[in-house]
Amino acid sequence: MDFTQSDVTRLINVYALQGYQCSQIVLHVAQDLLGGKNPSVMRAMRGFGEGIGGAGSLCGAIAGGTAALSLVENCDDADLFPRCAELYQRFTSEIERSAMCSDITGIDFTDPEQAEWYRESPQKLARCERLM
Repeated sequence: MDFTQSDVTRLINVYALQGYQCSQIVLHVAQDLLGGKNPSVMRAMRGFGEGIGGAGSLCGAIAGGTAALSLVENCDDADLFPRCAELYQRFTSEIERSAMCSDITGIDFTDPEQAEWYRESPQKLARCERLM
């Protein structure tokens, strides 16, 4: 099946409304594009939410993208690692200045009130959708 950008955007929204974290959404969409699902891999990505366990660290779009490359790329580390590094470099030079979830969102996820507000806010999807 061929996917358009609007198909991908629709899938991002569907998975976000189901409560998935950014890393999981990226991987879900990648698996949809590849035609397969691995629930164990999806569960393994849960801990990357809100910048690795709510620490505001690594953006889930990068974590999910790296996981997707690792699933897609049928190669050894010597071939895979440069592709993952390129993903990171392009993200931080072409899309965002930072790879940190807290910098991208402006949220201190260690503050329970800010974190809860963000989880429930439509701004979460509006801010992060373009990164996924």
